[in-house]
Amino acid sequence: MTRRERRVDVLVVGAGPAGLAAAAGLAAAGVPEVEVLEREQAAGGIPRHCAHGGFGTPRTGDLSGPVYAMRCAAGATAA
Repeated sequence: MTRRERRVDVLVVGAGPAGLAAAAGLAAAGVPEVEVLEREQAAGGIPRHCAHGGFGTPRTGDLSGPVYAMRCAAGATAA
């Protein structure tokens, strides 16, 4: 395996809700190169495994964990 060096302005470690929100906020603030590093194959963190409701905000409503995780990941990708 060969190593490939990349340069980014900000590296966010962890693609849970907090890391995804940080990455989206940095991108929205104009940081040119934001990258998120996650050990799991899918982003979203613990909420991906929580089928119960209670996630989200007053604006988004009461969401299940998997739906909330997908929305967090989609928002960070879009930013």
